[in-house]
Amino acid sequence: MAIAPQVQSRGQDMKDEIKTWMMVILTVVFVGLYAFALFGAFQPLKDLSIVTRLEPIIFVIIGYYFGRLPSVQNEKALKGEIDRKSGEANDARKEKDAAVEARADQGAKAKATEQKLQDVKTTLATTFAGGPSPQGAAMLSGATRSDSSDAGIRQTVVVALNILNT
Repeated sequence: MAIAPQVQSRGQDMKDEIKTWMMVILTVVFVGLYAFALFGAFQPLKDLSIVTRLEPIIFVIIGYYFGRLPSVQNEKALKGEIDRKSGEANDARKEKDAAVEARADQGAKAKATEQKLQDVKTTLATTFAGGPSPQGAAMLSGATRSDSSDAGIRQTVVVALNILNT
């Protein structure tokens, strides 16, 4: 089970903060020990040659610490930018997929509408094979109600309207 990114981020931040404080404490301890040794506070280190041998080591530790801080901050900034860019890329990919899907839906709807119109044309063409006539127009408008053939034509028109309504 994956831990939420916020929980990981808080845990990582806490870990980094502990590391930073430990380095600060170690630096202060080494600098303090060096200062005490330099002023002769330690009895065993009264010999200045031992202090001069420890001096480069202490400076390397301090230099490493202060040299490492900017690189850690730079790493964090670059990782944050990478995360932001990948998030933007994912958002763009999702928008593109949604647009492609919407375009496909519009195409399917257009094809379905074309098919409905074709079905209506076919249905009406079988009923009015001779083409439109004044009697047919009058009958469809309800001006004449004569015989059973009118009922057949009306039924055909109802079927065509049902095709259009689906």
